[in-house]
Amino acid sequence: MKRATWSLGALLFASLVLAGCKDEGVAQYQKARAHYDKLIDQGRPISDPEFQQVRRELEAVPPGSDAHDDAAKLAALIPNEKLPPRPLAFVPTADAGAVDVRCAELAAKLGRADAGRRAAVMEELRKCRQALEREHAHSNESDGDAPN
Repeated sequence: MKRATWSLGALLFASLVLAGCKDEGVAQYQKARAHYDKLIDQGRPISDPEFQQVRRELEAVPPGSDAHDDAAKLAALIPNEKLPPRPLAFVPTADAGAVDVRCAELAAKLGRADAGRRAAVMEELRKCRQALEREHAHSNESDGDAPN
C-alpha cells in the first residue's frame, strides 16, 4: 500500500511540475506577432525601425519552444538591416534642371565643408532637395494631365 501511495504521490508531483512548465516562447511569439500585425494594419513600411524591434522579439523566442519555427519564419520576412540612406544628390544628367544641378553642387560642397560650415550647407541642401521634390511632383502632375 505504501508503494502505491508513493507511486501515486510521485505521479501527482510530476504532473504538477509539468503543468507549471509553460512554454514562454509561445507567449513571446504571440506578443511579437501582435506587434507585427499592428504595424501591418497601420500600413507602416517594412523599413520602419519598429519592425527591427519586432525582429528582435521574434529572435528572442527560445530554440526549444513550440513557437520557434513560426517565429523564425516571420523574422525572415523582416530585413535584418537598415536600408541605405538616401543619397544627398544625384549626378545630374544632360536634361537635368537647374535645381538638380544646384543640389549636386551643394552635395559636393558639403563633402568639402569644414565642421563649422557643414550645418549651414546641410540646411541649404535640405531646402534644395525639398525644391527638387516639389519640382518633380509638379512635373509628374503635368505629365498626368497631358492628353493621350
